[in-house]
Amino acid sequence: LKNDLHETPLDDPDLWKLNPMMFYRSSLKSLQEWRNNLDTYVTYDEETKCVVEDTRLAEFKKGVFDRFYIYLKFPSAAYGLSLRLSDEDEARIGIGSNIFHKDRCKVDIGKLCKTVGNKFGKGSGGGHYNVGGCTVKADKLDDAKEFILQSLKHSQ
Repeated sequence: LKNDLHETPLDDPDLWKLNPMMFYRSSLKSLQEWRNNLDTYVTYDEETKCVVEDTRLAEFKKGVFDRFYIYLKFPSAAYGLSLRLSDEDEARIGIGSNIFHKDRCKVDIGKLCKTVGNKFGKGSGGGHYNVGGCTVKADKLDDAKEFILQSLKHSQ
């Protein structure tokens, strides 16, 4: 048995024969699990043309995250809004414009994130015209979400 052992597992040539196949099979399985779970925490707000991903509602948090899939699933979307709890006190918000139709973006998302960070958090927020993020207090996440959706609605 000792003769079959290598310095490290990565030194084993048999592992390298299997590695690509194992990686792709695992990656595809993970992606399928994530897509099957997607409907438990993703909604589309027709009025604001915004896809809302609220991971607090996810049945499980396992799987490969494909951040642009929402724009394929909801092709008329102009924006994507991602809500995630960082810990019991803080939450992270990410907002982006549809990468396939940036012309639909009518709001300076960086400025909106700065406003949301100041209003619902400790002032952490910003970004660019088409994408941004901020940190808010966890107990203010729903209020921040509604504020963002109202801001997007008024821009239409």
